Amino acid sequence: MNYEKKNLIVFGSSVACGEGTKDNFDWASLLAEQLKKRNWNTINKSVGGNRLKHLLKRVHEDVISLKPDAVIIAASLGNEGILYPFKQFRYNRFLKGIKKLIELFEANNIRTIITNVYPHERYTLIEYDYVQKMNLALDVLEVPVINVCGSIDNLNGNWLDGLYLDSAHPNDEGHLEMMTAFPVSLFDHFDEWMNPMNYNVDVFKNHVAFPLKFALCDKIRSFTICFDFKSLSNDNFIILDDSTRIGTFDNKILITANGKKEILLDNSYGLHHFTVNHHPYPKEVNIYIDNEIVYTIKEKVLNIDNLVLEGQNTLLDNILFYRGRLSDKIQQMVFSKKVYKSSLEIFSTSDDFDVNQHLFRNQASTDSCIKVIVER
Repeated sequence: MNYEKKNLIVFGSSVACGEGTKDNFDWASLLAEQLKKRNWNTINKSVGGNRLKHLLKRVHEDVISLKPDAVIIAASLGNEGILYPFKQFRYNRFLKGIKKLIELFEANNIRTIITNVYPHERYTLIEYDYVQKMNLALDVLEVPVINVCGSIDNLNGNWLDGLYLDSAHPNDEGHLEMMTAFPVSLFDHFDEWMNPMNYNVDVFKNHVAFPLKFALCDKIRSFTICFDFKSLSNDNFIILDDSTRIGTFDNKILITANGKKEILLDNSYGLHHFTVNHHPYPKEVNIYIDNEIVYTIKEKVLNIDNLVLEGQNTLLDNILFYRGRLSDKIQQMVFSKKVYKSSLEIFSTSDDFDVNQHLFRNQASTDSCIKVIVER
């Protein structure tokens, strides 16, 4: 495929400039290597310790004057002082600064991406509440947002073990996880960034009576899958791998893992919401039904190529595939039938099924999709 040459600037603070990493192993450099294949040239204008006021002070010299096609804003809530008193003031100042940068970039015909705010080893649940609120606030801005937080967060606001250099910075492995939060094919949908789609959830318009798989066009590590389902008869509705499957049998939702069966829900009648998230670093899989965690599998690494949605005897709808894990507050948002858009790789409803192509139209701005398994 021939791509028109485009220029990208990464504009942030110490994590974005790779402080403490090996040469060219920060997430921005790893992303730049991937984007070279798509004819994007990347310049990193990040400076350690910068707050929003510093970014605003140097935005004209370091970004606008260079006339890039796009910019990634990669700022830190930690630099804004969220660990210290007047947290709400600091939160408001950060969000106001992000909005001002977007306004400046739009006025100069520069497309914007934002990385959301990420953990810190000194954060308590108080700071983590601000992190989650900020990431929800960033998600509704009309620009693409990357859920780097979900790639390195232990779901309590701290770094996952083994992924941080010091309290404020990820290590090389952490930077690799952050880079894989980017749906790289998003950069092939450049013209859609200024006109983000308003997603609408469906209500079982069609029964797609086939087994389905996720066809991803870029490398994935941590992920979250959500969908609505209604069982029609006894059968599995998701196969995680050869040894782990979940289904409905005799009005109960059961998991079969390594030959053992366990009840996840006593009453399977009616509509339910299913979520599974996975991170390969702690080797953990968490399973939720109707926004309640019902099962955790330890020491498990999933391969997305082996994961199958079984639609033959189950109505499936509102299928969402995210890069990274979703925090509790964000999962609550999705459960309430609102689509979280950050690092959304795939969003398809039953109405998106193309019977002729044997796949679902993807409403998210990536080249990934859900395909019918014709033969097994």
